[in-house]
Amino acid sequence: MDRFDRRVVVVPPGAARAYDPGEWRDAVVLIEHGAVEVEDDAGGRVRFGAGGVMTLDGVAGRALHNAGPDAAVLRVVSRRLRAVS
Repeated sequence: MDRFDRRVVVVPPGAARAYDPGEWRDAVVLIEHGAVEVEDDAGGRVRFGAGGVMTLDGVAGRALHNAGPDAAVLRVVSRRLRAVS
């Protein structure tokens, strides 16, 4: 059994994606293409570009923004939750 879940998140140019803490729990995020700006609850933003690695688990975030001309492609890897028996 594979112990990790893998998925791709795409944020189109000029778009924003609301921050949902559950979506990023226990995940490592690699920016494969483009860039995203992580907006915090105070409205400040931090930019992560292609090749950047981050975690969004526990961040007091509001949204992910893509202010660039290309789609931002994020590769997300997290531990698979185990069923409790």
